Amino acid sequence: MKLVVILKEPIIESIPNLKSFIMYAARNNHEIMLLTTKSVKFPAPSFLSENIKYVAVNERTRSLQLPTSIRFYLLCISVLFSMILKKYKLILAGHGALVLGNLISIIRLKKYCSFIIEYPELSINNDEGLSFVEKLAQKGIRKSLFLITHDKLHTDFIGQHLKIKDLTFVTIPNGTLGKATVSESRVLHERLGIPVDRKIVLHAGGFGPWFDSKSLARESANLPYGYSLVFHISHNVTDDEYYNEYVRGKDVNDKSFFSMSPVATKELDKLISSATIGIAWYSTEILGYRATMLGLAAGKVGNYLKCGIPVIVPDYDSLGYISEFSCGKQISDLKQLNDAIAEIDKNYHVYSENAVLCYNNLWATEKYCSSLISELQRNN
Repeated sequence: MKLVVILKEPIIESIPNLKSFIMYAARNNHEIMLLTTKSVKFPAPSFLSENIKYVAVNERTRSLQLPTSIRFYLLCISVLFSMILKKYKLILAGHGALVLGNLISIIRLKKYCSFIIEYPELSINNDEGLSFVEKLAQKGIRKSLFLITHDKLHTDFIGQHLKIKDLTFVTIPNGTLGKATVSESRVLHERLGIPVDRKIVLHAGGFGPWFDSKSLARESANLPYGYSLVFHISHNVTDDEYYNEYVRGKDVNDKSFFSMSPVATKELDKLISSATIGIAWYSTEILGYRATMLGLAAGKVGNYLKCGIPVIVPDYDSLGYISEFSCGKQISDLKQLNDAIAEIDKNYHVYSENAVLCYNNLWATEKYCSSLISELQRNN
């Protein structure tokens, strides 16, 4: 089977389930062409193989250059027209690609399926608050052969608010390939010069207002004895105003460490395994339902569990599986962080074993990738 995956945003390394699916398909002798954009701020794919063709438009660097979006859409249309007589499956991933879906549908160029990376912009009561582009993305979703999203929670929520009744949903949790394994590692200690006898609370992924990262960083001054807080950053944030505001106003008691260099896909589990506890924190004020309805879209949570790392997460109902499997603690406020760490420390091995159990029951990615391959082969 030949696949064309279109992703406008240059963030493929930050989308575990899409990345995992592409890798899985390539390993099973399917050919994939990935059409995307490239930015100096975000790392290029670290998982390419002979079955994956990577075609990327560089972001605009000169004022006289055509905007990145226009050059990207022109590339996509030209590639799709050049393949008009060839048999292939088309996946549109993310909002930017779904906007293109409207044009593809109008000119009857190719049927496609939609890979929903994050919840579409939803005006819960009506569509008045939506921009033209957001409405186009919603139309792109509705015109799909079928939809790919993270879990039944996303399926029900999207289906309800976009009034989708007849489309098939295929789910893939936002996880990575490979078996859940508990292993000893000191990657972060060696990277950051942290003494090997210190335990690490790890926040992996990013540093921004969506994660209320400044508030979390301030808690580094109050962590239990023997613990350090580490932020592992998935892309270059040195030019981000939020990060620079944090650096300028950093309190002298803030003892946060920053792992600023992303790692290749095959090295990520080893880095995560050097943590003792993982934390995933979100700003509901900024993210709204995108936070409270996360479910199995919380990629960092899946990666912690895969490595047998107990987790601390907000007390959202959608993350209730953390309490159900007793693989971590749910808290309502960062002031409860130390108590959660203390509770995990009391029975650490049990929490760690339960983390693997939770991953194997809910997150294990291969079986979901196999189901998606079958659905693609079934649809013409």
